[in-house]
Amino acid sequence: HATCAFDAVGGALTGTLLNALPKKSCVFVYGALSETPCSGISPLGLIFEGKKVEGFWLTEWISKQGKLGIMCVAKKAQSLKSEVARVISLEEAPTALLEYSKNMTAGKIILAPSP
Repeated sequence: HATCAFDAVGGALTGTLLNALPKKSCVFVYGALSETPCSGISPLGLIFEGKKVEGFWLTEWISKQGKLGIMCVAKKAQSLKSEVARVISLEEAPTALLEYSKNMTAGKIILAPSP
């Protein structure tokens, strides 16, 4: 089971994520795309289940890693990848969205800007 989640949205999503996680879990909030305060967080989960919500600022985290730490993270990041099923034009988007929703594990569909 996952014991941490990263939240770029904030708002009600923070509480939804925290409530879905098991005891002693943490949600790291690194954005505020919803432009609303984090909400839906149960005080009982914080007190009795050891759950946490923490802010995460990548710039600050990197500054504490040192050169060796940054090199290790960079090496691990190189192995991350996303499968791309195909690249589409804006005109193909409605059909491609339907196709993607039927088989999301087949890879990402990339929307290419018009030439």
